[in-house]
This record gives sequence, C-alpha cells and structure tokens, in this order.
Amino acid sequence: MKKVWVVVRDHLSARAEWWLLGLGVILRLKHLLENRSLWLDESWVAVNILGASFQDILAHRFVISEFPAPPLGFSLFEKTMTIFWGNGEASLRAYPCCCGILALVAGLFLFRRILARPAFLVAFGLFVILESLVYYSAELKQYSSDVLIAVLVFGLADQLFHAVALRKRDVLTWILLGAVAVWVSYSVIILLAVVAGLLLAKAFVGKGRAAFLMFIPVLVVWLFSIVILYQTQLSALDQDKVIREMWAGSMLTAPVWSWQAVQWLSGVVYDSFKNPAGFGWPVIGIFFFMIGVWAALRKDMWRALLFLAPFVVTLGASIAGKYPFFGRMLLFLIPAYLFFMVSGAMYLAEQLKGKAAWGRVLLVVILVAFPCVEAGKKFWDGRTVAENRQALDVFRREYRPGDMVFMDSSGQPPFVYYMMASGFEQKFPEKFIGVFDGKKIDGIRMAKFARGLIEKEGVKFLAFRYEYYSFDEKGHFQGSFASGHDADGHLLPAAAKGFCPGEGRVWLFLSSGDDFDEDLDHKILDTFDGCVNRVGTFEGKNVGLYLYDMPVKAVRP
Repeated sequence: MKKVWVVVRDHLSARAEWWLLGLGVILRLKHLLENRSLWLDESWVAVNILGASFQDILAHRFVISEFPAPPLGFSLFEKTMTIFWGNGEASLRAYPCCCGILALVAGLFLFRRILARPAFLVAFGLFVILESLVYYSAELKQYSSDVLIAVLVFGLADQLFHAVALRKRDVLTWILLGAVAVWVSYSVIILLAVVAGLLLAKAFVGKGRAAFLMFIPVLVVWLFSIVILYQTQLSALDQDKVIREMWAGSMLTAPVWSWQAVQWLSGVVYDSFKNPAGFGWPVIGIFFFMIGVWAALRKDMWRALLFLAPFVVTLGASIAGKYPFFGRMLLFLIPAYLFFMVSGAMYLAEQLKGKAAWGRVLLVVILVAFPCVEAGKKFWDGRTVAENRQALDVFRREYRPGDMVFMDSSGQPPFVYYMMASGFEQKFPEKFIGVFDGKKIDGIRMAKFARGLIEKEGVKFLAFRYEYYSFDEKGHFQGSFASGHDADGHLLPAAAKGFCPGEGRVWLFLSSGDDFDEDLDHKILDTFDGCVNRVGTFEGKNVGLYLYDMPVKAVRP
C-alpha cells in the first residue's frame, strides 16, 4: 500500500503543473458557461460592437460615444466573433475566454522559466485561481488580452536579457509583437518602454551594446506604431473628461512633495494587493513583495528589474495623470506581483530549512489560503453583477404596443443590447424623427433619468428627458435623439411623490452599476410609487422592473 501511495504521489508531483492548468481551464470555462447577464460596462461595449461596421471601428465611430472605447484590435476581434457566432453573451465573451486560457499556457512556461520548481508551482497555482484573472476571462472587456500579452512580453524579455546573442528571428518576433500588441492592449506600451529602457541601460554598462544596436529597428517600428496609435486613439482618451472622472482617485492630483501624495501612494499600493493581486492580507503581501525584490535583485538583477520596473513606470504614469493605478487596469502586472511575493515567501522558507518545517508550510498557506477560499466561493456562488436579461425577458413577455418605458441611465445600455439581441425593437411603434444626411430617421420613444441629482437654489431634483431610440434595418442601435422642449429635459423635486408621466401602462427599468448611486434609483421608484400602485414587479440582483397603469386623465409634464 505504501508503494502505491509513493507512485501516486510521484505521479501527481511530476505532473502538477498540468493538473493546475486543467483546473484553470475548468474555472474559466465554468465562468463562461454561467452565461450571466451583461451588466452596464459590458452592455455598452456590446452595443457599440454590434452597431458598428468594420469601417466604423477602424474610424473609431461608435454610437455610444460617451463611454471610452476599447482598443482597436479588441473591437475587431469581437466584431469578427459576432459575425461567425452571433450576438449572444457567450459569443461576445468567447474571445476574452480564449485569451484567458492562452494566458494560462503562456504563464506555465513563464513561471517555470523564472522560478525554481517549488516556487514555480505556488506562483502558477495562484495564477490559475486568482479571482481577478478568472473573472476577466469571461467579461466583455480587454483585460484578459492585457494579461496574455503581458505574459508573452515578460517571457520573451527575460529570454532576451539572458540570451548569449540576439538572432534575426528574435528581432522579427519583437517587431511583430510590438507593432501589433499596442493595438490590442494599451498597457503593453508600459512593458515595451521597460524593455527598451533596460536594453539601453544594459548597453550603457557595456553588457549588451551589440544586442541594443540590433534592436534599434525594433524600437523604430514600436515608436512609429505608438505615434499612430496616439494620434488615432489615445489622444481622444487622454482628453476625455468622462474617463478622468471615472478614474478620479487612481491618479495623483496633489503636488508630488505633499503629504496628500504620500497618502495617495500608500493607499493605491495597499489596495492593489487586494485587487487585482487577490491577497487577503495586503500588509503581509507587501512584506513578501519587498523581501522578494531584495532576494531577486541579489540573485538576478536584470530579471528583477524586468519585473520591478513596470511598477515604477505605472506609478509614474499615474502620478503624471496618464494611467490609473487601480484594480483591473493593473491586471497586466499580475505576473510581477506573483513573482516577487512568491520569491519573498520562498526566501523566508529557505531560512527555516532544517529548523521548522511547519513554518515553511505556514508561509505557503498564507500565500494561497485567501485566493483558494475566494475561488471556491465564486465557483459555487457564481458572479452575476446585474440580472438584466432576466428582467428584460419579463418585459418582452408582458409588453404591449404603446407602453411607455422609463429607465435610469445605467439601464440604457443593457436595455438597448437585449432589445437588439432578441430583435424585440421591431415590436415598438416607431415615430418619424427627421431627416439627417438625406436619410429618414425613425425612432422609438423612451424616457431616461440622468445620472445623479441636480441642485438648483438649494433644492435637489431628479432629471429626465424623453428620447427617441433609432435602429437600422438590421436592428442595430443608431443612437438616441431628443427634439424640441424634450432636449432640455424635465426636473422633479427629489423629495416629491406622485409623478404621473402620461396615461396607460408605463414601465420603469432600474439597473444599478457597481459605481452608480443606488439611492438615486430608490428616489425614482418612490416618485413613481407615489402616483398609483404598481401592477407588476420583478426584482433581481441589482435590477428592478416595475409596471404601472397610469390614470387616464394624467397630464404629461
């Protein structure tokens, strides 16, 4: 019996990385197959992708322009997926899931290259189960492709810095990677800058001049691609006020030498060890990280600098107000977080060798305990953000032609997406809006509450306006329009009750995003409930759908 156990143990140990890889694939596919509803952030990406042609995407023309557009390459890949696989949630999330799985494969080879086997298994195991990586592998966002490209760059760069000589095929690989990757992932620009800077530093100290000279054509192509990218894509993002407001707090606004800057720096670094690094005890994680930096610099300076410099550059970009040091925007740094934290824990474990075996085990448990518990909890509970599909399924079943629809601003993108995806927009009565560029435009009359309250002379108001939603002959959303007195909107005292927006049946759709004020939705709901009793209700996670039968003689404001 003992021999059987030894054989099984040795077999599992020798193939542990492949078992971990299989676990990572299962976690990501399970998340994809949950087929959860698209929520606010995903919905506007979906509406923009479905409503745009390839020419529109290349020209950076999207129907919902107030939200930042994802990288060009991501949008093109997504558009291609919808052509072959349709416009459902699984189709839209298939590309991020593929990137997440490919990142696992690339991560296996990266961590096996840069860490000894015990540390490699711990680091790769964390890479497999980290909730931030699993979640964004089935989210309609570009962050899993950020991770994939980052792992490839880290691996190729480590090989570059330890190569005896630079080959022509290496040059061609870097030219292709750098020229293409910046159009798929904006964060890779930081990594390419690090690679170029370290190559220059290595040449300066006399240990890589020949390699740097061969690398000059690569740098020229990178620079050319980044300049075009900035002129066509990034310059608009850099000046976008919505993005600035969205990432307020993630970029330094106080003077660098001030106490506020010190507080900001300590705060964003501390938070980053919770999200995206997924470490339940950030202070201990920071301690492991610092020990790991010290140990890695002693063992292999260039490798340590390769993984440390992106932190410094990203923080510098945040201080300069160019890149947010926050959550999902730092996913591309996950390999560096894991490299240093695991290196630090293993260095401490080596100091205990032969003295306290339980101490070495405890260090590993501290590293993996919280991510393991979180992975198990999410695997069991699922990851639904807002049950928009379920609510709008009820709406489609119960809708009658002529019903009026009110919604909050965070409900608009999911409402439009699910109407497009199901073809239900054809059920709405359309009205003539006008002629634009020689084309007759019809629209569906809706009403939308603005985000936030408006204050005038010390009184707070809810603001809404009537809009026409226009769809083309293929059912693609073409935009929302307001005309006449509706363009200025209407104000309702936030504390008032008894708003009757017309006669007949009226729907109210409220969908809360993670950064939206839920109290605002409660005020909107209270205002409607003060007029007449509801005749229908559906409430799910972060979503509410309410049906009212308004008095016949109600007067429209």
